[in-house]
Amino acid sequence: MNPQVSGVLKRRGFRNELATEIAAALAFTLLLGSATLVYPFGQDQGEYGYIGSAVLDGKVSYRDIFNIKPPLTHMVHEAAFLLFGRSMLSIRVLDLIWQCATALVILLIAKRIIGRRWAGGLAAALYAIWYYSVDFWSTAQTDGFLVLPASLAVLCFLTGRESQARLAFLICGIAVGIAVCFKDAIGLLLPGLMLLAFQPPRQSAWRNAFLIGVGFCLPLAVGATALAAQGALGDFVSIHVSYVPFSAAHEAGGYIQSVLLDYLRYGWHHWSFLAFHVLFALFVAIHARIPFLGKALPICLWWLATAASLAAQNRFYDYHVLPMFAPQAILTSSVIFWAWARLS
Repeated sequence: MNPQVSGVLKRRGFRNELATEIAAALAFTLLLGSATLVYPFGQDQGEYGYIGSAVLDGKVSYRDIFNIKPPLTHMVHEAAFLLFGRSMLSIRVLDLIWQCATALVILLIAKRIIGRRWAGGLAAALYAIWYYSVDFWSTAQTDGFLVLPASLAVLCFLTGRESQARLAFLICGIAVGIAVCFKDAIGLLLPGLMLLAFQPPRQSAWRNAFLIGVGFCLPLAVGATALAAQGALGDFVSIHVSYVPFSAAHEAGGYIQSVLLDYLRYGWHHWSFLAFHVLFALFVAIHARIPFLGKALPICLWWLATAASLAAQNRFYDYHVLPMFAPQAILTSSVIFWAWARLS
């Protein structure tokens, strides 16, 4: 067969395969997530919904309304109310759309890392299963919303590393900055990605790390400018410097011991979450050099960043674990397909 024709057929087959995986993953996520449309507000969603509603009525967050979250949390609720009306259903609809988009990005990352048919679909399905295993209180939370920009940051980093496209690294930093505008603890992902820019191949490593850093600063600068224009920047800084650290420290007595116990407790009640740790540790212990680990190093560091951000928050609510599900799903899919190849 003509090599050019063969190449066209391969690309067409890949596109058809990818389209099938995307359709299956989105259908599966929609099916699981549709049950959440009947969920009421939890206390947190009610709080953020009130803030968003008040802002739509002309008040200014932080200045007129006490708010402990970075700006994008209440802005997501404002967007839900504008798009779907002021009701408890609106934020659930937006969250379902949001998680479908997140599953799609996870699929694309896993496809790039693993390169096997249905590996991306499996990763997206695992993410959806873990995300929708939590209750009404823990879905439609800040920690669930930040997974999408964090995932986009990793996808752009992988794209930039392969193509050395400057824009990809810039968007990577912007995406991390957007994630931080949901919750600042996820900012621990930034130094990991900047350091990975120096991983072989080190082409233009300093430039790429600089672009990630510049991109990270852009949404923060835009947010600070907007708050200053509203006369709310001082209140925002005061709340996040004085109240938030004190509240976290007050709730976290005997933290190191309690977080380990709470981590085990969460794994005990969520068997699939615990199974990831057992399987991953087992395969790493048996085979010190797993082929996919080199390509998946950004995913491993992403998972470590989410684990570190969990510890940095000094609490252990179920929804604080949500950012871990994305890299965990990709790594689990990697282990399963690697094991399947070895057994075959």
